[in-house]
Amino acid sequence: MKIQGIVIDAKAIAKGLYAMLPDEYKKSLTFGLLPLPIFEQLKTMLGKKFDQLNEDEFEFQIETLSFNEQYVKDVKEEYKEQRKRFVKESERAIVLEMYKLVSMVV
Repeated sequence: MKIQGIVIDAKAIAKGLYAMLPDEYKKSLTFGLLPLPIFEQLKTMLGKKFDQLNEDEFEFQIETLSFNEQYVKDVKEEYKEQRKRFVKESERAIVLEMYKLVSMVV
């Protein structure tokens, strides 16, 4: 799956996260609940990945037109929005794949 031009193997990530879950978290998942610590860790991980893949382009844009304060502000705002959207869409895809790994109770 591609999200903002970045290939995300949601199924593989979901399998890996599931394998690392303690048993009590796996039980929660059968009720459709992803424990908050895992969810927060996933968001952090996805945000860092987005930054790694886009940092050079972002820095280039800032350096190129750093004399224009409004442009810099706009670029930073757009970067935040793209990062937020990437994290949200990616975590949704991964969580849905995680749900497919368990027999749901509800």
